[in-house]
Amino acid sequence: MLKDVASLIIKHTAPSRRHLTPELVLRLVTPSCPLWTAKEDQVPFKDPFWAFYWPGGQATARYILDNEEIIKNKRVLDIGCGCGAGSIAAAKMQAKRVVGNDIDLYAVIATKINSQLNNVAIETSTDNFIGAKCEEFDTILIGDMFYDEEFANILFEWLISLTASGFNRRPRSPRADKEEASAYHSVSEVSSTRRELHGKLWVHRDCAVET
Repeated sequence: MLKDVASLIIKHTAPSRRHLTPELVLRLVTPSCPLWTAKEDQVPFKDPFWAFYWPGGQATARYILDNEEIIKNKRVLDIGCGCGAGSIAAAKMQAKRVVGNDIDLYAVIATKINSQLNNVAIETSTDNFIGAKCEEFDTILIGDMFYDEEFANILFEWLISLTASGFNRRPRSPRADKEEASAYHSVSEVSSTRRELHGKLWVHRDCAVET
């Protein structure tokens, strides 16, 4: 079954570097793919969100690639990994361990395919980590999962609860936040509300960075 899924993903996607992280080649649904203009009844996947490189995911991966020191030697959990870009970026920046996590089997298979394209080794999991203590990880990546207020509240309640187990927020100056958000604004659509559709968040056991 897994080979069949992988073959189906490869058949309906194309390798692309036309995104904010051209260092990474990712199999995506692009304008050159028939699925780009296919009708709903012609799509062989249910909700193939993993086949697109969403803005928050691009900004998160770009930030990791630009800031190796935040990820090097860390144990990373990439929640809602989608196409796997965040996981791949972390592996390229010498993370000690990377787990690409998504409850959608197609997403973790897509992540595996893309990790092989980029010559990095990562683990994958379809377990639901939301609500877990995640004691085996130092860093949690989340990109483009704040797509509705109810689910965003669940995510933030969980992330806040992790502070009790050692995931702490590092104080940041308003000026630093503004400059960093501005640098990624065109892709991530950063706004003053952290529940925006294209919000992004990544958390370290010894610090947290939010834009």
